[in-house]
Amino acid sequence: VCIIKNYKDLDPQSRRNLEVLLEKMYFIPTVSRIDKIETSGDEFQWEILTDRGPRSFRTRGRMSIIQMGNRIIITDIHDNVYEIEDLYKLDARSRREIDATV
Repeated sequence: VCIIKNYKDLDPQSRRNLEVLLEKMYFIPTVSRIDKIETSGDEFQWEILTDRGPRSFRTRGRMSIIQMGNRIIITDIHDNVYEIEDLYKLDARSRREIDATV
């Protein structure tokens, strides 16, 4: 364990390595569209578009979806996290998909 007072003081290669590591550790794509949510038993199969490109993943039912006002956090079966920043900024089709699920 260490503390870096200012990562900008690191040499360029060390700084880039740190940025790559942090990006992997805190990878939380923002959902911009929901193409499809299918139910299979108590799991949901999601087909979505994020700020990091298209994604396909499964969740363990409704317990993997946390709604906090207009914001929704989704955790897949591999513990990857996806965020809908504002439900009402999604297109109508995406909102219908999420409304039928949550």
